[in-house]
Amino acid sequence: MIIEILQFINLLTRGYFYYLPIHLLVFVIFPLIIRHFKAKKYNSNVYENNLYVKYSNSDPPLNRGYKISVIVPVHNEDPNVFKKCMRSISANKPDEILVVQDDNREDIRQIAKEYGAKVISLSERVGKRKAMAIGWEIASGEIIIHVDSDTILHENAIDNIVKPFRDKSVVGVQGKVLIKPSKSWLSTIMSEIIELNRDLNNKALNGHLVVVDGRFNAWRREFLLSVKDEFLNEKFLGSKCEIGDDRFLTYKANLMSYKTCYQEKALAESVAPSSLKKFLRQQLRWGRSGYKAFFKDIYSGLVMKVFLTYNILQFTYYLAPLSFTIALIHDTLFTIPVVKIPVYAVIPIAIIGSSTIALIRRLAVGVRRFTFREFIVMGFFGLFISYPLMLYALLTIHKQSSWLTR
Repeated sequence: MIIEILQFINLLTRGYFYYLPIHLLVFVIFPLIIRHFKAKKYNSNVYENNLYVKYSNSDPPLNRGYKISVIVPVHNEDPNVFKKCMRSISANKPDEILVVQDDNREDIRQIAKEYGAKVISLSERVGKRKAMAIGWEIASGEIIIHVDSDTILHENAIDNIVKPFRDKSVVGVQGKVLIKPSKSWLSTIMSEIIELNRDLNNKALNGHLVVVDGRFNAWRREFLLSVKDEFLNEKFLGSKCEIGDDRFLTYKANLMSYKTCYQEKALAESVAPSSLKKFLRQQLRWGRSGYKAFFKDIYSGLVMKVFLTYNILQFTYYLAPLSFTIALIHDTLFTIPVVKIPVYAVIPIAIIGSSTIALIRRLAVGVRRFTFREFIVMGFFGLFISYPLMLYALLTIHKQSSWLTR
């Protein structure tokens, strides 16, 4: 961060061009400001105050205005975790619960039936997309709620997530996912930061979300059935897509000019990946899926239909690793150093700079307390793990069938 400041001063006073401070302003500071400005306009009470659609006090409770089906795809889930998931869904009293399992486990079937679920057992592994689509076909509800088998709903989560459907143009709604700590300290910390950033992004983009996250969401069944064939047969660079099911549904909704909304009062919990290895695999899967959706947004023309803020946040996020790479190459090979740095001090200074940027981002999402260990680890992680991981995700974008964490 100090280097960037000195470079910026040299750029202004002596006319030397350095790309690193430009990268910092365009890809870090600018999107943070835009996101916060837009997020302040989000108001979850809009659904309570009838601003979307006027309805009378004699109407039934919102979650009884529609028949609601909850679909839970299951593969290789811990029975204790699954039981907590099913208990939380049952406590929310949907009209029906459908559990679609493709691992043929009797313990999972018994737990599902204990909580009144209808179980669809498949003889072979079909993947999450096919399991979801089977659930859509069987479900009788007008509203389909997807819940991952390791996600636990809070009280009134279903009541709250269906409220935006009073607006007939809304087809998809994202609930708010809270992170429960796992055995991995770093995985927990990073997952919490990601969810805090997701919360701000969703508030800034309410109406055209980037992704209606698959762990806990709600969709109109009519919409899901209308895109089912494309959903099951999506291909990218010649390969059939298994990952990115939630990104595809959100992409189609936005492309068809429907609304996708965020409901922060619909709360659920998900445990952070239990190890750093599982966390990195999750992030690699999300990175590949994200880059695929980013390019589809461009060549499909979606970028011309959505909010300017949507495009700003997408472009600055997915192009940031490339921009940072250009900055490193340009400022190292083609500029005059602002200060002479001993070789042994380069990496420590780089880590501190990365840590400072991570700190700015953490403060921006509301994290006010941190330890020195967190400060250093966040910088190291961002510079030597997250950054190369995103580049690797881009280089291996064709691998859209590698689930990695199941």
